[in-house]
Amino acid sequence: MREEMEARGVTPMIPMRRSRKIQIPVDDHVYALRNRIERCFNKLKNFRRLATRYDKTADSYLGFVLIAAVRLWTRVFVKYPRGDGGSWRHTDDPDAAKPQDPDPRR
Repeated sequence: MREEMEARGVTPMIPMRRSRKIQIPVDDHVYALRNRIERCFNKLKNFRRLATRYDKTADSYLGFVLIAAVRLWTRVFVKYPRGDGGSWRHTDDPDAAKPQDPDPRR
C-alpha cells in the first residue's frame, strides 16, 4: 500500500507497528498535524446534520459545515462560566485556574 501511495506522489505518515522488524521513519510533527485534522473531522461528524447530509444544496451544506467549525473553534476559547456572575473564563488565561480571593486585604 505504501508503494502505491508513493507512486502517486503521496508521503504516507502512518507509523509502523512496534512489532515490525523493518521500521519506516515518520516525521512526528507532520503526523501530529495529520492526527489533529483527523480528529477535527471526527468531531464534525458528531453533528448529525453533517454526517447524514440533510441539506439539499451544496451552499447550505457548506454553511452548516462553517457553523459547526465555528462552534468547535469557540469551545477552545470558552469552556465554562466562572460561577460568580462575571464574565466567561477563557482557557488561555493564566489566571483562570487560580481561585479569586474575594477579600484582597488578606
